[in-house]
Amino acid sequence: RLSYDITNGVVEKQPHLLLEPSSTNLYVNSEPTANEGAASGVSYVDFNWSLGFTNATEFTSGDFRYGGSVSASTVNTLSFFILMDDLSQPVVGANSGAGDFSVVMGGSVMTSGFEVKNFGNNVYRVCVTGTSGTNTSNNGIVKYNSQSSKGFKVVGWQLEQQAYATSYIPTAGTTITRAAETCNNSKPSVNSTEGVLYAEINIPENIDSNVNIALSDGTNTEYVKFIYLAALSTFRGEIKGSGNTVAVNDTSFVLGSYSKVAVSYKSGQFKLYINGSQIGSTLTGHTLPTGLDTVSFDRGDAAAFFYGKVKGLAVYNEALTDAQLIELTS
Repeated sequence: RLSYDITNGVVEKQPHLLLEPSSTNLYVNSEPTANEGAASGVSYVDFNWSLGFTNATEFTSGDFRYGGSVSASTVNTLSFFILMDDLSQPVVGANSGAGDFSVVMGGSVMTSGFEVKNFGNNVYRVCVTGTSGTNTSNNGIVKYNSQSSKGFKVVGWQLEQQAYATSYIPTAGTTITRAAETCNNSKPSVNSTEGVLYAEINIPENIDSNVNIALSDGTNTEYVKFIYLAALSTFRGEIKGSGNTVAVNDTSFVLGSYSKVAVSYKSGQFKLYINGSQIGSTLTGHTLPTGLDTVSFDRGDAAAFFYGKVKGLAVYNEALTDAQLIELTS
């Protein structure tokens, strides 16, 4: 899919390729017209949102609404679109005496993991990530009498067993699973003796698995690639030929925002550049890979897929100069 980023409520003009993992919306009615689980005080109204929705769940003081089902002690993310009656930015409360409302997951009030993103026209998407409690069916919003007096409308309910929110998955009467998205069969003309692999990418915050973009021979034995190692919080440029692997690491790589990254390779030289700076290089120790003919959003052999956003991808058939690499990634 091609998607567009939204910054402070304004849609950027340049689209990006969106690749996401498989995910299931555990709410059976993401645009509800009735209670799905335990609820009190809420009402269901017709309402035309700027995003295209035509109904809403309306909250006032003392209301709550729950839905979906999660396993106890698992990491999940609850998300929804919200419009405050006074058109203000919503505030998620970490307890019953703070904010405009609180988010409950697995029967427990979430005290952290809040993200509030402006979608324009005073509509926000609220995403809350946390570990569920022991109650598996109480997942949703509660507005305590002791919180602000502001009312609000909600639509686009989504509950996922993910460490971050993925894009909206509509449901109507049953849970829906979106299949993992992969990009395959890119066959460029590639020079195996020297070149540059470049990309402008955004890797999601809280990613919990390794992700790769590889220039390879279609295997995980001959390649030049980017890899983010989730367990080590490390971004890496890596080259492998004849079983010999050399890597340059960056432990300050920022998740959740775009970075321009490039690796340049030729005999006796391998360099990693990120956002206009050379992160590191190695002049010896690597053997050039052979048979490079495939660019893939995985590690080369259809494993460890890349999930995130991609604004640019290029393969150069010659190693660029330092000045060119700085300009390319700035």
